[in-house]
Amino acid sequence: MAKQTKPVQTNTTNEETTMPKTEETPAAATTETAIEKAAPAAIETTGHSIIDSYMHIPAFVERYGKSLLRIEAENVVGEVIDKTLWALPDEIQDKLFAILAKMNPQKKGVVADSGQADFLEIRLNQGTGNDPNRPEDSIPGHYYLSSVEKVGKSFLATPLLIWEGRQMWEQRGDDAKGPNTPECTSLDRHVGDHYGTCEQCPYLPWRDNKPSRCGNTVNAIMLIKDSYEIALLRFQRTSTAAGTQLVKFAKRGSVPWARWYKFEADVQTKGDKRWFTIKSSPTEEAVDKDLQKFCDVMCTVAERDYFYPRVARQYAQQGGGSAPSLPAAATADPDAPTTVTEANMGDFGNMKP
Repeated sequence: MAKQTKPVQTNTTNEETTMPKTEETPAAATTETAIEKAAPAAIETTGHSIIDSYMHIPAFVERYGKSLLRIEAENVVGEVIDKTLWALPDEIQDKLFAILAKMNPQKKGVVADSGQADFLEIRLNQGTGNDPNRPEDSIPGHYYLSSVEKVGKSFLATPLLIWEGRQMWEQRGDDAKGPNTPECTSLDRHVGDHYGTCEQCPYLPWRDNKPSRCGNTVNAIMLIKDSYEIALLRFQRTSTAAGTQLVKFAKRGSVPWARWYKFEADVQTKGDKRWFTIKSSPTEEAVDKDLQKFCDVMCTVAERDYFYPRVARQYAQQGGGSAPSLPAAATADPDAPTTVTEANMGDFGNMKP
């Protein structure tokens, strides 16, 4: 679908600032009073309550109920995303429209049962393995996307959503063939999809000061500068420390996407073995204020349609229930023409856990 004619743009002049003076867009209102006032209006326009979709998973609602109410109050529908896109320079707009179109799971020529959208992954070439999504001419120590596209030796990106999890890999013998697969994964370091509650699990990392096959992970959905791809970067094993550092830096500002971060690779050796780890560091370059507004709404979309449905599924599995399906999101005016964003993203706002 062709882009619609956009209204007059607001001033998008970039202002260079030093790290202590970075201008950040105010975070969405999260006080209980603001949520209580806004959530009913959001339910009225979308026709459903997000939190009601999860009421059959009490442990999940108890832990994340306030976050679900905040997401409800923010009421990110197609028009909201469109508004942030129209404020951006044409070149960035074009790239983001193309990115959102790629994220649309409903495509001509593809008939699939799932209908779920997913994020590309940013991966670090270790020089080993047989990842079919790695470009043939990718260099060890360089990054690439799971869409078989090279990223390079380093790149700049800003996090839209970060979460801390855990992952335990299956135990394999030296003669094992094929890829190593996770035996248990936790998206919040509280509940795993196989062994249940982390605190009661005998494989909890460093329980009784002993290592185990389970380890902490950090995961971040990133907006990559220049290409404006939206992709998932996983920090695990020897790269977990870099993810932990990213979390610390992100917590220091009112929003995680206030500045650009540089990602490189460090080479590690032990005997005759060599591997690469992720290295992350903040730059002094601030993310443009209008682009920050887009990051803000995309964070909510990622929470609502990607992260929390998957966490809920893990909690439901432990409680013996079934994973919920989010009701279809509606525009503020059900009879209004389809927005540009909705035409590109399809059912990305209706992802099922």
